[in-house]
Amino acid sequence: ETLLSSYLQSSSVLARELGSFDFAEGCLQRQEKLVTSSNDANLLPLLKIRLEETKLMECRGHYKVAIHGTKLIGAEIENILSSVNDNYQHDVHELKAEILLACGAWSLKYKIESAKYVQESYLMPAAEVCHRLWEERKSYADAQRVSASCLALALNATSLFETVHSRMRSKEWGAKMSFLEDQKTLSRELEIELKKIGKKNESNIDRVHRIKVIRTISQLEEEKQSQEEELGPYAELALQSFAEALAMAGNSSGENWTGHVFQMVSIWFATFEILPSINRTMLELLQSLPSYRFVPLAQQLFARLNSKRGEEFDQFQVTLQELVKKMCRDHPYHCLPMVFSFINGRDKEQETNSRDPKAQASQRIMSSLREDANKNQLDLYHSYESVTQWYHELAKAKITEEQKRQRKNIRISSVLKAKQRSNFFNSFNCPPCILTQPPTLRENHDYGNFMIEPPGTEFLKTVLPYFDVTPTGITHPKIVICVGSKGAEFKQLVKLDDIRQDSVMQQVFTYTNELMRSRKLSSKFRGKLLKENRRLLPSFRKHLKLATYNVVPLSPKTGVLQWVENSQSLNEYLVGSRTVLGAHSRYCEGGWKHSKCSDEMKKSTPNEKRKVFDLVCENLSPVLRYFFVEIFGHDLQAWHTARMAYTRSCAVSSIVGHILGIGDRHNNNILIHKQTGELVHIDFGIVFEQGRLLTIPETVPFRLTRDIVDGMGPLGTEGTFASAAEETLQILRENSSALLTILSAIVNDPLYEWKESAAKARARQEADQDEDENSGEKRAVSNHTTTVNDIGQNLAAEHTIARIKEKLEGYEEGTSSEQHSVEGQIQLLINCARDPDNLSVIYHGWAPWL
Repeated sequence: ETLLSSYLQSSSVLARELGSFDFAEGCLQRQEKLVTSSNDANLLPLLKIRLEETKLMECRGHYKVAIHGTKLIGAEIENILSSVNDNYQHDVHELKAEILLACGAWSLKYKIESAKYVQESYLMPAAEVCHRLWEERKSYADAQRVSASCLALALNATSLFETVHSRMRSKEWGAKMSFLEDQKTLSRELEIELKKIGKKNESNIDRVHRIKVIRTISQLEEEKQSQEEELGPYAELALQSFAEALAMAGNSSGENWTGHVFQMVSIWFATFEILPSINRTMLELLQSLPSYRFVPLAQQLFARLNSKRGEEFDQFQVTLQELVKKMCRDHPYHCLPMVFSFINGRDKEQETNSRDPKAQASQRIMSSLREDANKNQLDLYHSYESVTQWYHELAKAKITEEQKRQRKNIRISSVLKAKQRSNFFNSFNCPPCILTQPPTLRENHDYGNFMIEPPGTEFLKTVLPYFDVTPTGITHPKIVICVGSKGAEFKQLVKLDDIRQDSVMQQVFTYTNELMRSRKLSSKFRGKLLKENRRLLPSFRKHLKLATYNVVPLSPKTGVLQWVENSQSLNEYLVGSRTVLGAHSRYCEGGWKHSKCSDEMKKSTPNEKRKVFDLVCENLSPVLRYFFVEIFGHDLQAWHTARMAYTRSCAVSSIVGHILGIGDRHNNNILIHKQTGELVHIDFGIVFEQGRLLTIPETVPFRLTRDIVDGMGPLGTEGTFASAAEETLQILRENSSALLTILSAIVNDPLYEWKESAAKARARQEADQDEDENSGEKRAVSNHTTTVNDIGQNLAAEHTIARIKEKLEGYEEGTSSEQHSVEGQIQLLINCARDPDNLSVIYHGWAPWL
């Protein structure tokens, strides 16, 4: 009976989480009959059933009844605890903690009670109960319970902190503080005037005015002090609770831990200057925090390294550098390339860069790591320093005009004579991993003794002595092939360009994939899919993802990118090259050539654009559907799977790209995978709506041209594309807070100027005019950052985040501030992306007719 009751309870929980409420209710009814039919006087099983019933009611929207019922169950629990003589009843206290957390979560969700009251009445007592259970038994379940209670407490404290902090950063608060300073100045002037004339000669009107000013100052000072006094405790509580939740969670992957770590770090970054005690708190917490949780944030953490003020006097730098050193010691394969990227930024030719504070701080970190390292660690540090420097020098190496024409099989020794030794890569006792193939992140930081390959990668054995150059690009990126210790070959693209923005976009894509992988389909979309085809449900959830690849910056000016194998650009397939016919030439023999379409659009006047665009479309039919026939036509199931994967990937990348404002999506910047059919986006030089700054502004939210739609099959954007797009937007909306936290940390990164100037954006587009439209790769354009003041960068960051938030809330430009539903917003974007009026005025190099 106990086993069956437990099974029914588990089935009810699972059915509730999957949205099958009727089935969950049936399980509870059967369980209740089973429990009441027994002669057991223990009320606990029945109370557990009642609690599950309240959760079911809350899911159905009856939250008031659910909260009231939960409180009644809590009262029954208190009666049980007060009537027993046993020192501690674990089962009862487990249920009590669950009740407190449920009441707290629902009260916050539906704003039944204030956040401060919820913290004091529900969340803190729940955490105390969970901690006592942990102290009594030290079990894994108790650790997870402590983690959950501390996380709930941390999130509530974070909400309270953000409320206070946002108010203190608002324009209204700034105006109030300016008014306070004005009143203080006025008060001083009145006091000086009073001393001159004496109190006896002060008129009643002047006295009333002076007293009013004093009272105003007193009230504003009290309000200011109250806000500052609240800010510190909330920040401290949030950091401590996050730290304990992370420490107790272990390797649990059920929660969005990356997002929570971003929240924790964001609070630290926001308060380290105004609350000095925060740095001491973080320094203490680092002892128990698992370092692997911070690796996804490495770019934002390392970017704040600095030695200008002397880290020995700067508690923030001391704390930050301790964290960085811990990450490098525990996870060297992931973090060392980032440290050396700052060190490599000190170009010998530029004396000013040799005094770069970030490079100096990085060098001191490496010196400190070497002091405490064993022999294997020292060898590993040396190998990474040598290899990253080798790649850095290769990226900067100039090639001759003859080599540019040769393009293939150019000897590396011809451009790196001093570095190209036959035993260069074989000389390492502890070799590095393939830079673009880092190992699987290990929570216990166990990567062996650096002598055997860690899981998920291979050691770098050698680089083939020849390289190719891309046919286009100002700097002509070099293509090299690395050979791993197990014999596998890894193709890489070595670029003389600032690729840090590409790296950050991949970071955002990876986090977005985590959200889509861990998040259950909403009941609305689940019901829609189940109604259409029950077998679609697991497949639909599994394939909502963005294709990613590894990007490793080697310095502010150089980097290496993972080559996307088994893929080709859409331009290469549709248009072809000098030696290979494109699909349009093969399947539309009587149609216009791509070059003719481009020439017609280029020479047309603004008033003729729409007419010429329609004429081009009449003489050029879409052909992308033939890609799936050519590559996957041997098997009907493979053809269908690939086309569905293509459609889903197109939907996900379109919506995420729109939210992030990713531009420059011409056909050379979109690859299609020959094994899966998925789209892979590359080259993220224009993001956060910088495309609007181009000489010819981009007018569409994403690329949804005729060929893109043609690959989706007869339904086009209806069916799979619309459903996947709606579900993607729903996921982003539901996780908007976590997403905005991460994006805020990114756009406030001091390394980058995200709001690209109009001149820089114009230069990028003008450089495209020299591109060979028949080539397979876009011309590379330098996107080096420029120095901007902190105020300008903060304003640009705030504007960027505000615009992203508006999109996530359903507001689109040109719709009179109307808030749209998910379905309405998706349909609006589809219509905008396919509107011929918008497509016809886009820059002709974007090829809107394809």
